[in-house]
Amino acid sequence: MLAAKTLVAHNPGTAILPIARAIAPHGRGIRFGYRTVHRAIRAKLIRAEKSGNKYALYAN
Repeated sequence: MLAAKTLVAHNPGTAILPIARAIAPHGRGIRFGYRTVHRAIRAKLIRAEKSGNKYALYAN
């Protein structure tokens, strides 16, 4: 979750997919990255704002 927060802090306004891809370990699949990003959102490490059909992420 801290890796996700760090990436979002350096790339504010990015979507969930690029962050999920960046933190997903090789061989584990993208679902691991998505679960990690959503856990960070629930833990309030990352703020997600809806922008059209996707979410923009910001570090808290």
